[in-house]
Amino acid sequence: MLRRITKVVLLVAFVTAMVASGPVAFARSGCRCYRFIGDRGPFPAPGGCYFDQKALQCVSVSCTGFCY
Repeated sequence: MLRRITKVVLLVAFVTAMVASGPVAFARSGCRCYRFIGDRGPFPAPGGCYFDQKALQCVSVSCTGFCY
C-alpha cells in the first residue's frame, strides 16, 4: 500500500510540474495580426502585434483585427 501511495504522489508531482512549465515551453515567440473577411477564414491584416513575455500572450499595438 505504501508503494502505491508513493507512486501516486510522484505522478501528481510530475503532472503538476508539466502543467506549471506548459506556458513557457509552448509559448509563441511572435504574433501576427489577422482579420476575418466575410465568411472566409482569417487573413493577414494591417497593424502590429507583439508577444508579451510577462503575460505570455499576444498583445495588439495597432492591429485592425486580432492578434495570434
